[in-house]
Parts: sequence; C-alpha cells; structure tokens
Amino acid sequence: MRMWKRQANLIIGKNLYSLDNMNFNFKVRSEDRAKVSEAKFEVYNLSPSTRAGIQKNDPIILTAGYKGDVGGIFVGAVADFVHDYGDLDIITKITAIDSMDAWLGTDINKTYSEGTYAADIIDDLLTIFGVEVAMVKLAENKYYPGCRVCRGKLKDILTEIVCRDCKSRFLIRHGQIIINPPEEGITTGYLLTPETGLLKASSSGENQTVNNDTSAVTKTRSQQADADGIIKRECLLNPRIGVADLLDIRDKTMNGIYLVKAIEHEGSRTGPWKSSLEVLPAA
Repeated sequence: MRMWKRQANLIIGKNLYSLDNMNFNFKVRSEDRAKVSEAKFEVYNLSPSTRAGIQKNDPIILTAGYKGDVGGIFVGAVADFVHDYGDLDIITKITAIDSMDAWLGTDINKTYSEGTYAADIIDDLLTIFGVEVAMVKLAENKYYPGCRVCRGKLKDILTEIVCRDCKSRFLIRHGQIIINPPEEGITTGYLLTPETGLLKASSSGENQTVNNDTSAVTKTRSQQADADGIIKRECLLNPRIGVADLLDIRDKTMNGIYLVKAIEHEGSRTGPWKSSLEVLPAA
C-alpha cells in the first residue's frame, strides 16, 4: 500500500494554517444521533496577536488527508479555548462544535394548525435553523390531527419531531443537516480493505499496521459483533468516510456491509493519522 504525505489545513477565524508550517493536532468525533460533532485541537506557538484574537464562535474549519487527496473533516465554531503556557511551547487548546449557535441557542414558540404533516413543520423549522440542508427523507410523515405546539429549544423540537414522531435519523454533518431513515446510509459503495487503508483489528494507532490478509471470514456478521453489536476498527485517516455511511469491509475478520455508528478522525504531524470506526452489520 502506498503511504502518501500527510496534509492538513486549519482555519481559525480569518487565519489559515497548514500542517507544513504550523504544528497542530486534532480529534473530531461524530455519532449517529441527534447531536453536534465535537472537535478538539491543539495548536502550537501561535503568535501573541493571533492568540489574543481568538474568540468564542469564531469559525473553525479542518481539511485533512494526503498529498493530492484532501477532504473536509470538520466545519463549526469555537466553543471554548485556553492557552497553556509550558516550558517550551505555548499550546492553544480549542474545543469546537458543529453549528453551535443555531443548534444550542435558538428558542422557538410556534403553533401549527390542525391537520398538519410533520414534513411541513420540519421544512419551516429548518428555515429558522439557518443551516444548509443536504437531505430530508422521512421514514414516516406523521399527521397531526390537532394543533402542534412547538415551544422550547429548536434542537429539542426538531429532535422530537424527526426522531420520535417520524422514526428518522437527524444528523448535523460538516455543517449540513441530514434527515433520513435510520437503516439507510448516507454514502454507499465505499470498499474498505487492507489495500485501501484498513488496519489490523489489534493494531494501535501508533503502529498503524496494515492487515494484508483478505481471506474471507467464516463467522456470520452477527457473530463478528461485540455484545452490544458494535464492532470497532481503524483505518488510515480517510476524510471520505463519515457517520451513517455504509461500508463494504473485507479482511480476515470482517466481510460484509456495515453502517458507521460513530467515527473519530485523529491526526498530528508525527503521531496517529487514522479514522477510528464503530460499525454495526447492516440489516
């Protein structure tokens, strides 16, 4: 397998940093449930003026991958930060959240007339949300024979209608809203094998040992899962893979279609450069 040069770019506010000229590391975790993704960054030795200029709600964008193949990892805003003054380095530690303001801070108080369908209410609420909508496909379009009162935090109302009433998935992914049936994937057809970066099941992030054994497994997919049904695997950092994607995973221990329930992208100059997956056998 060819090992390409690591590349990453980080935007904080109006400033753009490349991993080539600024030392930083990142962890970005996303889960297949109605919550925003969280990212943690450590940036080394920013100038005093740059450190002083960082503010809560500043936009923060991360792209990462390899030379000639870089993709979006995170789009959000600064939620919290601290400057850690060590003996040799000043480390700026940032926590960022996807679509923080619109998701956490918006209150609504609306009443929809009797005989309304959930899809119409969701369309109206998404307009208030102000976040780009990538997909809306409801598993069920609930009918409300009486008035539907929507009062409280926008995130709570949308989660209640989409997830509880319409039995659907609600995600914020890379600054975009995705609503679809929970058994369906967002992106399909991606083949993950040792040749495309799948790591050994027992490997550590530091070793990043590629598993070259692609023999078919004899276990059923249900037998491959842990007691809670979740299977944890790692691959070389892959910005193309996201939560709720369907992956075709093939090596000595797995062979089949799996749904990504959670993913954590992790990278640094010399340490881990990987994507940690939590997957379930697809129905």
